[in-house]
Formats: sequence, structure tokens, C-alpha cells
Amino acid sequence: TGQMDVAYPREALSISLNTGKVRIKPDPKLVYDFQVSVKNGLQDFFPHSRDRAAIKVKVNVINGAVDKE
Repeated sequence: TGQMDVAYPREALSISLNTGKVRIKPDPKLVYDFQVSVKNGLQDFFPHSRDRAAIKVKVNVINGAVDKE
């Protein structure tokens, strides 16, 4: 439960919340492979990349939202 703000992730991340909000600000200079899942709530569009150098960001929220800045 809570809120998490992530700015310019440079390493692989795995975030999991039962209830709350995750706000992500990607670095426009980097390539990401987002895997975002929200069971009950809202999520912005997050791109998938098959590039081997893409930074993997996994976000799983049961009740809440995942937004992109």
C-alpha cells in the first residue's frame, strides 16, 4: 500500500503494490521494456521493446494506478 515515484530508472525494476499508485518518468534517452499490470484501476500506455539493451521495468498493482509522466 502506498505511492511510489520513479524518475529515470537506469536498472531493472520490479514493483508490486496491493493498493496504491506508481508514477514513472522514463528517461527519453534510454530504451525500456515495460511490463505493467493493473487488476482494478487505470494504467497509461507503456511501450515494450525487444532490444537486448532495454531496461526491464515490471509493475504489478492490484488496486490503483500506474501513470507515466
